Amino acid sequence: MAVNSGLAVVTMLGNAGGIGPGHTALVVGSDTYSFEDWAFWQAPSDAWMFFNTRQYLLQMNRTRPAIVQELTRSVQFKPIATYLVESIQAGDQYAADGVCSSQVAAALVRGTGPEFRPRGIVTPREVYLMLQRSGLVSRSYYYWPDEPSSLTLPGVPPPKWVITERLRREYPGIVRAPDDGVVSWSKISLPAPEAPAAPPPEAAQAPRAEWLTGVQYRLRYLKLYTGPVSGVHDVASRDAVKAFQRAQRIAVDGIPGPITQGKLVAACGF
Repeated sequence: MAVNSGLAVVTMLGNAGGIGPGHTALVVGSDTYSFEDWAFWQAPSDAWMFFNTRQYLLQMNRTRPAIVQELTRSVQFKPIATYLVESIQAGDQYAADGVCSSQVAAALVRGTGPEFRPRGIVTPREVYLMLQRSGLVSRSYYYWPDEPSSLTLPGVPPPKWVITERLRREYPGIVRAPDDGVVSWSKISLPAPEAPAAPPPEAAQAPRAEWLTGVQYRLRYLKLYTGPVSGVHDVASRDAVKAFQRAQRIAVDGIPGPITQGKLVAACGF
């Protein structure tokens, strides 16, 4: 890995039968991090999942091409890896906090300069094209274990015609993966999560989190609320709760329910 950063982006061509926008995932060393819709893998939640890259590309996704873009050393590894850790810790959810391609794009923004600056929701194809134009890709290639040797062979199903034509049309000149491609990369660990800060002095006097006074107390600590700690859920309190919910990317309803209370305790450290 002389010229790459230990990072690569994988673009899956299409969804079932080669139709649809496909999927984007991020390779970190020997692991692939994929922001998934849980129903696809029957996992317990919609969130980041990680797999061994060899298994992910050569076994779990063998029926469709996986286009790989190895990223150059000018892409900073640590900020991107830190974004993954933060997003996993925050419990980011599929759809509510973006889709596969927008999450990978958000991670890449952390470790790149003005050459890669996507706006809004981006598709897997758009991420691929932006990277190709950015000068941040050292080489590109594809894996497709079930690629037919010839479309004229008896028994080749029509969906593979569709996939092969899309591969030729949308990724002209793309070559098959070399022997030293991403499936041969070594393990690179993500940064360890930061240890929680010691509770501030305010913790000793803080009302219980589930009381409205506790919500107001913590919102004051975060400088989102300037009113009295009265236990009355007035307009100012609701507005402060909404501001906090927006910042935490959870449902914005102004009601300090258990999820909001838990986020407040985590944000304040008490």
